[in-house]
Amino acid sequence: MLIHTEQRVTAEALPAFRLHTGMHHTEHPRLSCTILATDDDFLASRNEWDELVGKSEASVYQSFDWCRAWWKYLGERSNRRLNILVFREKHATVGIAPFFLEEQKLAGLTLSRRLSLLGTGVAFNKSFGIFFDDGPSDYLDIIAAAGYEQRVAEALAGYLEEHRNEVDEVEFLNAPEMSIVMKRVLPQMRKKGAIVKVSRADVNSRIILPATAQEYLQGLSSNVRRRFSQARTALGGKNVFQMKEVETEAHLEELFAQLVELHRRRWNDMGYPGYFWDKRYYDFQRSFVSEMLSQKRLWFKTVWADGRCVGARLGFSHNGAMYDYLTGFDKETTTAKYRPGYALLLLMIEDAIASRHATVELLRGDERYKAELHSNSFYSSNAVIANVQLFEGGRTIASTLARSFGFLGFLISRELILLRVQYSNHGPFTFLYYWAEFRGSRTVNKLYRSIERDHGIVKDYHEDHSLMDLINLLFTER
Repeated sequence: MLIHTEQRVTAEALPAFRLHTGMHHTEHPRLSCTILATDDDFLASRNEWDELVGKSEASVYQSFDWCRAWWKYLGERSNRRLNILVFREKHATVGIAPFFLEEQKLAGLTLSRRLSLLGTGVAFNKSFGIFFDDGPSDYLDIIAAAGYEQRVAEALAGYLEEHRNEVDEVEFLNAPEMSIVMKRVLPQMRKKGAIVKVSRADVNSRIILPATAQEYLQGLSSNVRRRFSQARTALGGKNVFQMKEVETEAHLEELFAQLVELHRRRWNDMGYPGYFWDKRYYDFQRSFVSEMLSQKRLWFKTVWADGRCVGARLGFSHNGAMYDYLTGFDKETTTAKYRPGYALLLLMIEDAIASRHATVELLRGDERYKAELHSNSFYSSNAVIANVQLFEGGRTIASTLARSFGFLGFLISRELILLRVQYSNHGPFTFLYYWAEFRGSRTVNKLYRSIERDHGIVKDYHEDHSLMDLINLLFTER
């Protein structure tokens, strides 16, 4: 499939946009702020949203289509409402902070009110603490036209200060270290005396693409080049693999089902339910992928052997970057030794270079292969602005208790799901043994990494460790 990249234009070419009837309107120095509070307002903002994204460094996770699909399938609930801030200079849209407001209630009483970015949360695992939910979005941020980043950040900080009596906390999850949130918004809030709590989340990786595929391969180690060569030979000369790519909606229906099955099987084999255990996530991804196909921004290829799909890789083209988003492969097939996943990744990198993308985004995760691909790593953070309004004493206690009980319910639900996965994999007689083995290995790895940090050992990429590895590390002299 032919992937195109978008041309950037200057901030002076920003389009005009008429205010929608019924929106709330407030003024900030130099920039005005309009709040999109209804679904109709959200839908009507598509054109200005898309044009602003094209004039910014926004990731695919700030695109209108991603935010809209996330809200429709994962985000919208009875206790949530849209609170999208649109910043303008005169009639030119220069910034968007895509928030939603969530209220926590008990017996009809509001315990807390929290602003979060669209795309936040709704995933199986939580990345840090008892209140942080990973979600499907790797990079979350606000959107600002090139040259307007500081002014939009200042306007947002002014809005949050002005509305401190209406919101108890503002949550930013999976914000990259170079994001507008981390570099500009949080410093502005600190200047205003806000209590800002920041914790490191996940490591992310990206490949900075050279001019040619040959130049990229020459920069890799001989071992990695050999693997790529082996995969290319299997796909080409030896004809071990046959490739199929998505070109039509009918192809998408067939091949997306193959990807889901491979992805589900891979994660189930490791003891996890995988993303697609929740039908809402399937519906969200299926909708977004279909939209990317219609816009010719979808990269989706599969490899087959003996009439069976043994590997699939799906990515998105956006703002000059290729996002390597979903993969699946069959490690049990006899052709697995030819590395179908590597074959597809090499094709993605070559296609991205040919279509003049600047990067391939390998996204979250500390898998070793990402380091071997000559990728650059950077961290995302989770941040909470906690004193937009200080909680009253009684309400603080009630809110903390309610959220703690909610988290306890999450833990119980998670373990039941993990038990169900093991039951499905191993049957009624041995599933408890395999669940305990899975839980034990995860605990060993968490303890190993924690002790590494205590020893001053910081690694971006990790491998699984045994109990003996943990014991050896415990007795290593500092």
